[in-house]
Amino acid sequence: MTKRWSIYKRKVTRQRTVVGLLSILMVVMLVAVACGEDATATPVPATSTSMPATSMPATSVPATPVPAAPTTGIRPIADWTIENPGTVEEVEAELEKHRGESFIFTSWGGAYQGAQRNAWLNPFRTKFGIEIIEDSPMNYAKIRAMAEAGNPTWNIVDNATGSGYALGLAGALEVLDRRIVSNDDYMEVLKNPWGGGGVVTWGYNIAFSLKTYPAGGPQPATMADFYDKEKFPGRRGENGKSNQWRYALRWALMAAHPEWLETAEGRARLTRLSPEEIDEGYEFMRAHRDVIDISYTGPGDCPSLLLSGELDMCSAPGGRFYAAIQQGADFEVCWKCGHQLFTQMEDVVKGVKDQDPVRFELIQLYLAWVAFPENNVRLSQFLNYGPGVLSAIPLLAGPEYDASRSYLPSSANNIAFAIIVDDVNDATIDSVNVDRWVAYQLEE
Repeated sequence: MTKRWSIYKRKVTRQRTVVGLLSILMVVMLVAVACGEDATATPVPATSTSMPATSMPATSVPATPVPAAPTTGIRPIADWTIENPGTVEEVEAELEKHRGESFIFTSWGGAYQGAQRNAWLNPFRTKFGIEIIEDSPMNYAKIRAMAEAGNPTWNIVDNATGSGYALGLAGALEVLDRRIVSNDDYMEVLKNPWGGGGVVTWGYNIAFSLKTYPAGGPQPATMADFYDKEKFPGRRGENGKSNQWRYALRWALMAAHPEWLETAEGRARLTRLSPEEIDEGYEFMRAHRDVIDISYTGPGDCPSLLLSGELDMCSAPGGRFYAAIQQGADFEVCWKCGHQLFTQMEDVVKGVKDQDPVRFELIQLYLAWVAFPENNVRLSQFLNYGPGVLSAIPLLAGPEYDASRSYLPSSANNIAFAIIVDDVNDATIDSVNVDRWVAYQLEE
């Protein structure tokens, strides 16, 4: 029994040993094969879809994803919205696509158009390689005629806000795409469907000759002084052109009520003229008709007549005075007399969009570019016109505006004497008052 058991144990042991050796040999062969495969197989890229993540074994290490291409954050123009219009970077990216193209820009000539050229047109030309053909002077009747014909020869036109509003209502201007030309940051009076771009504020001022009223002596300080020849002898002039009724009436009311300038409530009365105030203004002018020695019709006539000595006191757009003073003219703007603060905007003549849609897109991109604060404010370096974009106004604190700041109608020193004119209301009552003003000019 013992001998048989011993023989059995030896057989089992030999079998187990053989099996164990065979098992070890198989493991070694499998490992060798696996190692050989790993050494020669082509790796699958991390982005391969040959093995979805959901089918990978639990012990597998997920592949590292390839980083997405960096984005510039520049949206195409099709993605702009009214709520999220084009940024300065996006507008400039679109303008790059228009290199070599052109458009026609029409303004008023003189110091104003010269300042627009220096502040906006020349930097735009240089930056984007786009030709801007300039024309002047502006003519509202010509805009209407172009729009009616449907074949405009002007593209961008610079308008007083009230006049632009009237042209828009008459169907003579293109409605702007506010995804491109946003007006969210404009002064409230400048917000309408048509205007944009180089929106500015400007003053209509009284100026006097320093030869006649030198520093250190008595000088005019109110509009009452303008009409007082006994206190301030000298020759006066006024602009008798048909659209000048609103300036003349406000001067007259400021002379009749100099105390109105002392309070916000008083100044507000001159913002929008009531029928009663218009009547009072005409009565005052009739009573002081002999004060006016010369009636002129051009915006640059007053500075020229002051320089020649033909007049001692007169009124004109403030930009005309500023340009003359910068060239050494011996006269001074009477801010304390009160000044009328107006706004200006750029429009597109109706018909441009149908005539050339690509050019219309270029024009709107120009209007958007000019209205960015850092561009909009730049006009004030060259002229005493202030920005119409609200976020541009604080930029006037920069040293580059030191020379012009005291001449700006919205500066800290001058705003207290400003009458902020409701241009739109003036436009609604313009035709009847033009007729009345012309009739007044013809009176004996």
